[in-house]
Amino acid sequence: MITNLLSTMFFLAGMIGLIVSVIIICKKENILQNLLLSLCLFALSCSCIYGLYTSSLHFYPNEASPLKSLAFIVAPCAYLYTKKTTNPSLVFKWYHSLNFLPALLYLIYTVTSNSQIANPNFWVFNIVDYTTDFYAFNILVSLVWLLYAYTQALIKFSNTDKLVLLSADKTLWLKCFSFLILSLFIGLFIQKAYGLSFGVNFNIINDVTISAILLGAGYMAFYKPFVFFDTKNLHEDYLKKLEVITEAPSINEAEHCKAQAIVLSDKKILEYSAQIEKALIDKPFLKKGFVIRDLSELTDIPVHHLSHFINSYYNLHFQDFINKKRIEYLIQQLDDSEWKSLSLEGQAWAVGFKSRTTFFRAFTKLMGKSPSEYLNSLNEAKLKNYSATA
Repeated sequence: MITNLLSTMFFLAGMIGLIVSVIIICKKENILQNLLLSLCLFALSCSCIYGLYTSSLHFYPNEASPLKSLAFIVAPCAYLYTKKTTNPSLVFKWYHSLNFLPALLYLIYTVTSNSQIANPNFWVFNIVDYTTDFYAFNILVSLVWLLYAYTQALIKFSNTDKLVLLSADKTLWLKCFSFLILSLFIGLFIQKAYGLSFGVNFNIINDVTISAILLGAGYMAFYKPFVFFDTKNLHEDYLKKLEVITEAPSINEAEHCKAQAIVLSDKKILEYSAQIEKALIDKPFLKKGFVIRDLSELTDIPVHHLSHFINSYYNLHFQDFINKKRIEYLIQQLDDSEWKSLSLEGQAWAVGFKSRTTFFRAFTKLMGKSPSEYLNSLNEAKLKNYSATA
């Protein structure tokens, strides 16, 4: 009874995985990372269905043996998918394709050998007078796959240094996906190294792990598709986190300033003012994610002194101070012909704002009116001036 239930679950998981692998690639959003994920899910689905088929019928069809080469792409696809998702600016080079060379070699061998399952010593080409231990080869392959999974598990899913902020659901998906991939290859390595010496059926454990990955991907694809397709429509959690980072002053920074009674001399005030103005000449605030530590490094002013100085001298929190500089720069560029070709949202991105919502809130807060109202008032003033001169 339990065996039948497990077999049904494995089959359903395999079919769901195949469907999801097609859906996420057909959407044509986040195309590179979703292609990698699609290949990974497709390979796992085929493995799940193929394993169920062979265990039920108790024989291995030679025609299907090329599918075994798909096992070689699971680890590199999962690793590269996670790496690309957490670092969208990553550009893939030609050498990244070397990750798929073992799968290609295995596929070529099985196809050119009349779809026979690979001979234990096939990689020696039978010309070399040398006997290879197939057991050792299996251990080596499993160890390499485990190394991929371990490296994947070390990737940071929210990296503020690279200006990457993922939604809570996407972070959860990546963590679970990486954990299950790592668990799968740990199980495979133990299975290859020790076989059944532990008295544990690792085939069932591995099938359950694969099914969990496929069913998890299916849940995300049907109930939380923004996890895979969030290029244009940012998730609400993402915007909330983004606004906290870009708009709100650091809680630690605010507490630090309150805890210390900082008194700056007139000489120090003039010195800090000159240092800040000099640092802002190159407009570093146009960089997305520009924070108080960045300005501290540019000016050599301690963070808590810098925060206190901006609060007292400019009567603004640091982020409002930076947003004001961005808005002032934007207003200066409004008469530029190239600048006019940009949409308002494009202009906001160009001056360092990370989202339309953040830009509108900052503009309204600092200028007392929305961007459209401000532009209308500028146009009306220009018309009045034109009429007066005419």
